[in-house]
Order: sequence, then structure tokens, then C-alpha cells
Amino acid sequence: MKTISNSTDVLRSDDQPTVHGGDFSTVQGGNFSTVQGGERSTVHGGDFSTVHGGEGSTLHGGERSIVQGGNFSTLHGGYGSTVQGGDFSTLYGDDRSNLTGGRGSTLEGGDSSTVQGGDFSTLYGGDLSTLTGGDGSTLTGGYRSTVQGGDGSKFKAGENSCFVGSYWKDGCERFVTVYVGEDDIKADTWYRFENGVFIKFVNK
Repeated sequence: MKTISNSTDVLRSDDQPTVHGGDFSTVQGGNFSTVQGGERSTVHGGDFSTVHGGEGSTLHGGERSIVQGGNFSTLHGGYGSTVQGGDFSTLYGDDRSNLTGGRGSTLEGGDSSTVQGGDFSTLYGGDLSTLTGGDGSTLTGGYRSTVQGGDGSKFKAGENSCFVGSYWKDGCERFVTVYVGEDDIKADTWYRFENGVFIKFVNK
């Protein structure tokens, strides 16, 4: 294991399995590494790596990596990665990635990705993706996607997709499901979900 805590140092390891850096550090690990940085750090890991950073960090992981950051972080994961960020984070994942962000996050996943954000999040998914956002979220899915958001959310998806809106009434959470291509729900068209109804509108 190697450790640094000085912000002027850069720690690289292509052969050490575990690398730790303190706050404001730049930490780089090779494939199959475990790489950890403190707050406002820049942390890079290769394929099959586990990458952790504190608040305000920038984290990059290769294919099939696990990338976790705190609030206000920017996280990138390669193909088949799992990417988790706190509130107001920005997350990017390649195809077949799993992305989870907190309140007010921006998440972008590739094809066949699973993307989850909290209230007032912005979510993008490629074809065959599953997107889930909280109240007041903006969700965009590709072909044959499943897009779910809470009350006050905005939806758009490609052909053969479905929208699921959730809202509360009489103390119970209720769900409304509509399908693109049915009941005048059109592909690549914006809809707002309000009080149990999907409403088409022009401006996002």
C-alpha cells in the first residue's frame, strides 16, 4: 500500500493493489487496483478497479470498475461499471453501467444502463436503459427504455419505451404507466407528469 497526503504530490501505481491519497491529492492506479482520495482529489483507476473520493472530487474508473464519490463530485465509469455519487454530483457511465446519484445530480448512462437519481435530478440513458428519478426530475431515455419519475418530472424517450409517473394521493403512493406509441404518447417528445397525468408540452 502507498499513501500520500500532500496536495503537491502525484501518486501513481501500476503494480500496487491499494493506493491512498489525502485531501487535494492526485492518485492513479492501474488495472485491478483500489484507489482512494480525500476531499477535492483527482483519482484514476484502471479496468476492474475500485475508486473512492471525498466531496468535490473527480474520479475516473475503467471498464467494470466501482466508482464512488461524495457530494459535488464528478465521476466517470467505463463499460459495465458501477458509479455512485452524492448530492449535486455529475456521473457518466458507458454501456451497461449502473449509476446512482443523489438530489440535484446529473447522470448520463450508455445503452442498457441503469440510472437512478434523487429529486430534481437530470438523467440520460441510451437504448434499453432504465431511468428512475425523484420529484421534479428531467429524464431522457433511448429506444425501448423504461423511464420513471416523480410528480413534476419531465419525460422523453424513444420508440417502444414506457413512462412511469409516481405521485401521492390520500396517503398512498400511486403509479401511472403509459407506453410510447399508445394513447397519443409519441417518441422523442417531452411530457410533464403532474397530479397523475402526462401532459405534452413544447419547452423542456
